[in-house]
Amino acid sequence: LGLIHTMKKKKNTSSVLRLAALRQHTEVPAWMWGITKDQFREFIKVVRAYYRVGAFRNIGMVPYDSKKFNDPKIGPNMYQINDQLIKPLTNGSKTFNM
Repeated sequence: LGLIHTMKKKKNTSSVLRLAALRQHTEVPAWMWGITKDQFREFIKVVRAYYRVGAFRNIGMVPYDSKKFNDPKIGPNMYQINDQLIKPLTNGSKTFNM
């Protein structure tokens, strides 16, 4: 109900987009909504290994502080991780072996 109310308030959202979003929230079963803790831990291992070998580049639509990027305790931001690791892995254009 909250999603429907929010979408009705957004006047500039097309009805097609609203219906697509509503479908995603009403027809996708709960077991497909996320990942397990073990999958999350594995994802973190992959991100850290990718970072360790210098595979991330400090590029993106918004400038990112190089001090943060180069700090192993902070590293790349999620936009960089998404663009440079998640998207290529999920679309099959990249493989990564630890």
